[in-house]
Amino acid sequence: MAIDFVARLFSGDRPLRANETMQPARIDQPLDNDIIDILARLIAFDTTSHKSNLGIIAYIETLLDRQVVTYRRVSDPALGKASLWVTIGPSDVPGYVLSAHTDVVPVDGQDWTSDPYTLTQ
Repeated sequence: MAIDFVARLFSGDRPLRANETMQPARIDQPLDNDIIDILARLIAFDTTSHKSNLGIIAYIETLLDRQVVTYRRVSDPALGKASLWVTIGPSDVPGYVLSAHTDVVPVDGQDWTSDPYTLTQ
């Protein structure tokens, strides 16, 4: 469901209204190439927890700039990190809060069969 929401948000389709529901994508349907590109770019950022996440935040802001949304960067300069507070839809009606994080755990010393920062299908 989260991928469906993100796909709709960044595909240029209008956001859902409060009384609408989203039908989940069928697993046997391929994702749109634009969505695959966005996911590949997001995964490529090394946001290991001890590093800055400002690169991925800036990239997400470029995606949000293409949408009809309001957002605000919440920075922590001491740590070189930031979060985004994004509002979709009118601010005078109740809505939903989606929460996510951009950091990942370290991969050093782990036996990966592929590059952990490269999208695989």
